[in-house]
Amino acid sequence: MPIPPQQESQGPSVVKDVTTVADGATESLKSVADIQAWLATHLAQSLELEPQQIDVHKDFTDYGLNSIEVVDISGELEQVLGRRLDPTLVFEYPNIQALSAYLAEDMAQQTIAGEQATPVSEAGQLLEQLDEMSDTEVDQLLGSMLAEDQKDHG
Repeated sequence: MPIPPQQESQGPSVVKDVTTVADGATESLKSVADIQAWLATHLAQSLELEPQQIDVHKDFTDYGLNSIEVVDISGELEQVLGRRLDPTLVFEYPNIQALSAYLAEDMAQQTIAGEQATPVSEAGQLLEQLDEMSDTEVDQLLGSMLAEDQKDHG
C-alpha cells in the first residue's frame, strides 16, 4: 500500500550521512534510506547546500523549486533507478520521505512480481530449446522423462 502523499512531520528529520550513495549507483538505491540519501544529496547539490541541511519531510517546493525543477528530479531518478517513472510522482509524494518510501515499496513489489514470473520465463526458454531439437531428440527426451517418472511412481 503506498504511503499517503502528505504525512505529518514529527520534527525535522535531516539526512546525516549521504556520502555513501554515489550518483548512478542503481544497485544501491533499493531501500528507503538509500533513496532518501540520493535525493537529499541531489537536492543539496542543486541548491548549493550541504546534504545535512536537507529535511526529508520538507516539501520540494518549500526549497524554492518550481514545477519544472520538480519534474526534472523525476527524470533524473528514472536514470538512476533504471526504470520509467510517472513525472507527477513528485507532486503526489511531495517530499523526500514520502517519495522514497513509495519508490522503495514499488521496487520491492516489482521485484516480487518478477520473481513470480520466473517459472513462466523458464518454461518459455524450455519451449525454445524444444523448438530447436529434432523430432527424434524430443521423442528421446520425453521417453526418458516418462521412464524416470514411472520409476519414481512405480
